[in-house]
Amino acid sequence: MYNRDKGEKAMDIKINYLEIENIKNVESGRIDFFRKDHYLNLIGVYGQNGSGKTTLVDAFSLLNVLMCGIRDLLASEHYYDLLTDDIPASITLCLDIPSERKLIYKVILEREQVNKKSPSLNIVSETLETRSAKPHSRLRQLITYDLRNKQWLKISNAILKKKETIDDIVSMQVASKLSQQNHTSFLFSQEFYECLVNRGLEKSELSRCIDILKHDFNENLFIHTVQDSGFVSTELIMPFSFNVQKENACNRGKFTISQEPQVVPNNIKEVLNQIIKQINIVLPRLVPGLTIQVEELGKEMIQDEVSNKAISATKIQLLSIRDNKSFPFKAESDGIKKIVSILSALITVYNTPGTFVILDELDAGVFEYLLGELVSVISQGAKGQILFTSHNLRVLEMLNPENLIFTTINPKHRYVTVNGIRPSNNLRDMYIRALDLGNESGDSWYSETDTSEIRRAFRSCSQENITI
Repeated sequence: MYNRDKGEKAMDIKINYLEIENIKNVESGRIDFFRKDHYLNLIGVYGQNGSGKTTLVDAFSLLNVLMCGIRDLLASEHYYDLLTDDIPASITLCLDIPSERKLIYKVILEREQVNKKSPSLNIVSETLETRSAKPHSRLRQLITYDLRNKQWLKISNAILKKKETIDDIVSMQVASKLSQQNHTSFLFSQEFYECLVNRGLEKSELSRCIDILKHDFNENLFIHTVQDSGFVSTELIMPFSFNVQKENACNRGKFTISQEPQVVPNNIKEVLNQIIKQINIVLPRLVPGLTIQVEELGKEMIQDEVSNKAISATKIQLLSIRDNKSFPFKAESDGIKKIVSILSALITVYNTPGTFVILDELDAGVFEYLLGELVSVISQGAKGQILFTSHNLRVLEMLNPENLIFTTINPKHRYVTVNGIRPSNNLRDMYIRALDLGNESGDSWYSETDTSEIRRAFRSCSQENITI
């Protein structure tokens, strides 16, 4: 959990674009948050199943893991399966700090080739570039880390200022080996930061740019995946993304609590109470008459996993309150649970510049009309930026065309926008026609299905004597 002094002004960072190559079924695709002369605060991504919508969420999840610097997170089947054998993948993130600078971070990853029994991703290359917001300024490369080249590390001479010593080189080599062993980013590793400190570069332009990515961007990035929604619907846990103010600090992050009665440390209980208080301001306007409450079931002492000391804790459970009647929150519908789990993040992105929310399948379980109203309100007033995927076409009637991205069946050109839409046009109807007839870009948006073939397939099943 990252604490920022209340008096410290939040940095107004904007995503300019995200570009991905060779992740899942996307050979090449780009999402632009900057259009013409302004930044978009909301983008909705639409397309048929398996057309690359969730891949965007996966790309942001990978960036989140890399910038956290937590070891072995890349050593998992989940991330391993995002790539194809022998084909490196890349993610490029461009951030703007208006009136100050542009930052471009690019990472290239590949599958582990040595031990197939332990699937993992290796980081092949990382590059960080920047450009001043001053007119006519040029893009400058701050650092390149590339294990494919003999000169595997290049740092701008303007940053180094003095010649490297043998100790400096050895320290960098050790940091590189450790990041490879731990399956972590080299740029965002603690070992690399210590190398910069030892050289007196902790306040250099390079250090500042890394810090912006690692803290100001990544710690304000909230991602809600399909897996999170699955946990909610199975009545196991409730994931909360949150950003709450208390006294002189801002607490933000993500944690989960059980939907069953659970013993939690008192500091977690206090954060949860803050989140619930915040949620209850908005929730009754979305679901009339509904609030939620943290019920305390008794005090306990538990052992802290870090310090091994006994700490104060409380047994709690979440309750729904309707018409002055209470019942366990786990009995609520999946749609209500989905709204509650993401609501704090939506409140944050609506009110706080420099915050980012990524939501996969926003529409899952949410009432169509409510979804449209919610998205419309956020698009008109959000100070941060949000990207969501959806199948529900109601949203197409509520957003401007520039706020929408459509997937194609062309893996080399996965994401497209629509142009020339008049205010009188119904974008929902136009989208459905484009699915049937194609569109002006030349890239088909839908792999054709034939209803007669579908009927024939269903009938053929009866001929196979299939029993259940």
